[in-house]
Amino acid sequence: MNKNNILEDLYQSYFQSDTSYSRVTSSHWKVVGKQTVTRKTDGSFDLHGLGFGHRISSNIFSQLCHIPELILVKELLSKFPEYSDAEGFGRRIARKQSFMFGYDCLRQSLAASYIKRSLEDADIKRICVIGDGYGYTGALLKSLWPDAQIIEVNLGRTLMFDVDYIHKVFPTASLSLATKASEIQSNSDFLFLAAEQYEWLQGSSINLFVNISSMQEMSLDIINNYLSLMRSSSIKNPFFYCCNRVEKQLPDGEVVLFEQYGWSLDDMILDDELCPWYKQYPASLPPFWRSFDGPIRHRLVRLAN
Repeated sequence: MNKNNILEDLYQSYFQSDTSYSRVTSSHWKVVGKQTVTRKTDGSFDLHGLGFGHRISSNIFSQLCHIPELILVKELLSKFPEYSDAEGFGRRIARKQSFMFGYDCLRQSLAASYIKRSLEDADIKRICVIGDGYGYTGALLKSLWPDAQIIEVNLGRTLMFDVDYIHKVFPTASLSLATKASEIQSNSDFLFLAAEQYEWLQGSSINLFVNISSMQEMSLDIINNYLSLMRSSSIKNPFFYCCNRVEKQLPDGEVVLFEQYGWSLDDMILDDELCPWYKQYPASLPPFWRSFDGPIRHRLVRLAN
């Protein structure tokens, strides 16, 4: 499928046929997530999103307004020389997506570089990114593992952004949208799956699952369903990189705890700590270093299955 066909299918399914919130949309996304999609006269789409990534447009005015943040991004990056490749890949992708390399891009770039460094000797052929923002993490992982297939899972309304922005980075890559369970076995460079059909991941041959700052925004039953689906992979002991808040209260009052995700005592934990690049974030107005609402933990694990 080409990009335009995929966008049209998603638009028809999630903006035209059904405009209500889906069964997998948490209270967080009902309050915070905003997706405005308009079809232009030439048939293409104009996309504007809010709540799933802090992106800074790459223009002179924005650069001037965000000089303090951009300086502090360089300062933070210098603290992690072992992930020196993060800046090169991250800046290239941001540039192709017409974004500046701000903190939101940096944190994902550091995570991707950390994963690659940790799994240098692993045979990674299929990577599933759950809850990406503008396809940025998926694009990073494709750059680091060019021969791997990237599976992007996101709410149908947000998935349009992943498709469009990944295509900006990889305009010649093969893209496909799973419209039935059997299509999860597609061998395209990028495979897109609406989270409304996330059960189709059952039994897939996926080596690595990645979730950065979006499981904390799901209800616990959905999180645990995802963990069960990961364990169903036909790959023995798939890897899972999880970076999320230690504790977060959703708008409906549910408290989501990292420790209550569907972990198993039989899982092999490779790394588990408070994420070192997620302790504070830079801003362009005082105070220039700001604290998150709570500590953020990352864990790299081989899941028991």
